[in-house]
Amino acid sequence: MRLFAILLVLLISLNTFAGDSLSNKSIVFPNILAAMETYLNNEKAESPLEKELHSLFDRSGVDKGYIKKIVTNFYSNRFIGGKDYFTLPKKDKADLLIEVEYNKLKNILRKEDLTEEKIEKVLHGYLLGKKLGTEKMVALGYQITAEDAYYYALLEGNQINNFANIPEGDFELPELGFHAYKLDIIEEDDDLWNDNIYCYFFTTDGVIPSGKVTSIYKGNNQGDSFFFNEIDRVLFPVPGIVAAKPNNHLIVDYGIIESDGDDIKNMQKISGIIIDIAVVVFAAAYPEVGPLILELRQEVKNLANALLELNHDDRLATGSVHLSAKDMAAILSENSYYEFSKTHKGTHGLSNWEYKMHFRLLKHGQL
Repeated sequence: MRLFAILLVLLISLNTFAGDSLSNKSIVFPNILAAMETYLNNEKAESPLEKELHSLFDRSGVDKGYIKKIVTNFYSNRFIGGKDYFTLPKKDKADLLIEVEYNKLKNILRKEDLTEEKIEKVLHGYLLGKKLGTEKMVALGYQITAEDAYYYALLEGNQINNFANIPEGDFELPELGFHAYKLDIIEEDDDLWNDNIYCYFFTTDGVIPSGKVTSIYKGNNQGDSFFFNEIDRVLFPVPGIVAAKPNNHLIVDYGIIESDGDDIKNMQKISGIIIDIAVVVFAAAYPEVGPLILELRQEVKNLANALLELNHDDRLATGSVHLSAKDMAAILSENSYYEFSKTHKGTHGLSNWEYKMHFRLLKHGQL
């Protein structure tokens, strides 16, 4: 099994250097699959990337038994023609918002008379470095020159002064907060047992997403509702900041995980490292290829689906919310806050399930 995963990683690498497009192929999933197998076999990591992935497993506290279940279920599914996690989900309107923000950063560097290839490399290092830190990037094999560091500082200065983040159009975006405040269990999958539920939220404000995993909310039955606690409900801005101006958009990709089994704590732990896994692979596996940064959102969504769907005992409902700066400014110009909800329904075996997630957009002063 390990050989199969490694061969897939090698095949994708060869295609990349041959100039083929990776726009719909995952680079994260084959790498994490290979790392899971060496981790389960207690084999010594042979590369900085594999070493960091093993370290992420250790730090997360995920049981090896759960990782083994994921790997075993993947190969079982593969044998019977199950879902293809080597192919990324299609892009949607939210990805166009990310691309606009990315191009604004490119325009800053174009003023420095750099080649497009150099611009892409600088942005790749700058954006991933903001997430990982320079020391971690270097440990993963990423080469940062003094010239690169100069351009990183230039980009950071523009970000701080908000030169790159001025929305286009005749409107003003106020400082705000965005919350997921309540979940309704309209119909649950298992009518005999009360279920435990947690949620993950991946929020993109700019180009690189950040993640949040909620507490586990226990003992939920059909017809119940619960409010997220004051820490779990805040999706934007980051903890410690009451309100802020988003970088031209807010995109939230989320999952609702329902379980009546023993795996929910492991699922919660592995959800907490999904963005870290994707960013580490991007930094280590393809440090010279900048445009792939625009695939990061698809990689995160795909990895979340793979690591959670491959536990067949539990249910996963996913959704997305995307708001442009213009949308948020229009909403908050006439309201101090705005509430809306999204409903998710489906089947699992012979049973039906249905959830409703409630969101709230708030202007500063109403938080």
